[in-house]
Amino acid sequence: MPSDGAAFANDIISQQVVLEPIARAESTSSFCLASTLESTRSVPVVSAKLSLEEDEAVIGSFEQDGMTFAVEPGGESVSLIAVSYEKLPRELVEDQALVIPDTVTPDGTGSYSVARIADGALSSLAEERADPSYVGAKALFDQGDAPEPFDGRIGILTLSIPSSVSSIEDGAFSGSDTLQYLVVSDDNPEYASYDGALYDAELSTLLLVPEGRAGAIRIAASATDIDPEVLSRCPLVSAVVVDEGNETFASKDGCLYSRDASSLIHAPSNRTEASMTPMMLSEEVFDVRKGRAAATVVAVHGNGGTLTKYTLNSAGSVTSSTHGQASVSEPINGHNAYYDFGEKFLIDWWYGSTLFRVEAESRPGYALLGFSKTPTGPLLADRDATAFEAPATFYARWQKTVSVFANGGTLTKYTLKGDDIMTGSTKGLSSVSEWLNGHAAYYDKGWTYLIDWWCGEVKFRVEAEPRGGYTCIGFSKTPDGALLSDRDAQAFADPAVFYARWSRNTYSIAYNDNGGSFAGKTGSYNVDTNDFKLPSSGTRTGYAFTGWEVSGASGAGIAGNNTTNVTVKKGTYGNLTASAKWTPVSYPISWDTAGGSLTGQKTSYDIETPDYLLPTPTRTGYTFAGWDVEGASGAGIAGNGTTDVTVKKGTYGSLTAKARWTKNTYHLIWNVPHGAHGNRIEDFT
Repeated sequence: MPSDGAAFANDIISQQVVLEPIARAESTSSFCLASTLESTRSVPVVSAKLSLEEDEAVIGSFEQDGMTFAVEPGGESVSLIAVSYEKLPRELVEDQALVIPDTVTPDGTGSYSVARIADGALSSLAEERADPSYVGAKALFDQGDAPEPFDGRIGILTLSIPSSVSSIEDGAFSGSDTLQYLVVSDDNPEYASYDGALYDAELSTLLLVPEGRAGAIRIAASATDIDPEVLSRCPLVSAVVVDEGNETFASKDGCLYSRDASSLIHAPSNRTEASMTPMMLSEEVFDVRKGRAAATVVAVHGNGGTLTKYTLNSAGSVTSSTHGQASVSEPINGHNAYYDFGEKFLIDWWYGSTLFRVEAESRPGYALLGFSKTPTGPLLADRDATAFEAPATFYARWQKTVSVFANGGTLTKYTLKGDDIMTGSTKGLSSVSEWLNGHAAYYDKGWTYLIDWWCGEVKFRVEAEPRGGYTCIGFSKTPDGALLSDRDAQAFADPAVFYARWSRNTYSIAYNDNGGSFAGKTGSYNVDTNDFKLPSSGTRTGYAFTGWEVSGASGAGIAGNNTTNVTVKKGTYGNLTASAKWTPVSYPISWDTAGGSLTGQKTSYDIETPDYLLPTPTRTGYTFAGWDVEGASGAGIAGNGTTDVTVKKGTYGSLTAKARWTKNTYHLIWNVPHGAHGNRIEDFT
């Protein structure tokens, strides 16, 4: 209970809110509330054991969505004390299904759990209506005048009880003569439902059969306790059928017996010969919503296709599914609907707390148009009100189509008219499916393959688009079947399904080594070849390998192009050219001038360096005699050992150049004047 609960209740009293009178239940017990209670927080509630007068408001109560609730002792929960059919939301009235909420929020902030359904709370689930469609009930039941509860009355058929309800008083449903089915939440710890009847949680004690229930009623196999009075309150029940496996009860001729048939427990007053069989057989009961015969069995036929049947619980969760059914047949005794969602068609109906759902599965060569009541009858519209009139038999309706699948590639669809005048095209399709109701042909023109067919005045044409790594070789009727020939007469036989067929191409790799050599080269590949690498190293005199330049690739492409780590990715296609790239190696030149000096000399060179004349060094007192060069390979050294040494273009290797010198000789002339010996010449270095 919210903290402002007391304030809310005080507001009701202080404002003297007058609610609509709560109708008195037509039952042996008067509708009354518990005596005034003192809660720990002094929440003023009125629950006196007093009969509610015709125009008397209930203090401490409030109305929400046509339902009136009263606060319970302690202020944590409420009781449902009345329902006003006229005030129910329109969608509930139209569906004739009432859902009691788990919680209610009267003031927009605090909420109360709905814990109890009081005496007489559900006595006003219908209204009087002059409806000529009810005429004919007499003939349906074959017992004189139509049963009194159905004379001009229309109301709620199905009631859902939430998990929060822990107490349902004996007279809660008294007077609810249109109610046929109860659905109890699977999570309710106190109660359960089976075939629209109320049981205890263990499905052992039958507590209530709705007063408006018509036709046969099934007894759960687990039931061990049935009060005959529970069944006597349902004048329209025509047969009691005990489920197989029940060890306490048995049924025969629509009557309820003890297991050994020694004791008759209940014989329906409305029993007829036609009602002796269980409800899953083809029998009819009176539909109080429309005054028409309504089937107790729904049958759905695939009509050439297949169906999937789902079973769902009351919470809407799928509990099982069965696929590939040619037909589905299950009993019905609850709300039903046919749904047309444009592309998906569903048939839903309740049997007890089980919801059955059927939808058509995909059918090769056909499009689902919807469902009809006969194999060739008019299609049913969304939520068609007549869909479940007896016989509730549905047929899936199919339109022949042509379906073309790209089978790994893509397709182009053209629309044409008249003399092949194109009116539109759509590219990049994985599949095409269009109706067929005219001439159709398959053409093999060698260079292209066309599938043509007419739908009215429109011609559809489909062809396979170019696919990287593959060549289209035609179409077949299965993904890997025989190829169709030109204008194949069987091409459009059922199913008119086509698959593009592809041949995987093989591509070459052309290598331009550019003077080098490599080992381990891959020569060919295809679009599905796993990633592979080109050689990461090669040899070429005087050069270093710097990578591959690859061209011609499409699709996934080349990783690491123009490097030494080139990968052709899976998904690549196209003939490739791989050109090796090289960089000349730079070699050092070491100079040994042997005491001389040198300027303008190179310190390095490469194999592509033009012819290089070594410079001349100088040394005082000496004459340069030449260079001795070592370490050269390739084109080599011209004039080695001379003063005119040339490193030829194409030479490679680390060079050492050593200078050679010749010592100079000088003459010293002595001029001795007046000497005894005259002039004298001496040589020295």
